[in-house]
Amino acid sequence: MRYSKIARDAKQSEPLLISVREAAHRLGLGVWVVRDLCVSGELRAGKPTREWRIDPASVEEYAKRITTRDGEVQAS
Repeated sequence: MRYSKIARDAKQSEPLLISVREAAHRLGLGVWVVRDLCVSGELRAGKPTREWRIDPASVEEYAKRITTRDGEVQAS
């Protein structure tokens, strides 16, 4: 059984931790960009095994930070 399917909150269907691939999909970014965000600390993440696991709330917060009120991406 995959780690992301095991680590789920009993009250919610949202996983407690998600993979880099899932975070990349949610953000519309590449997996290497998401890995760089994990390393830099932009996303709350850890490496309990060989793979990064990311807090889904952190992904949502990051998405809000990089978008404006109009829904357009800010220039970095």
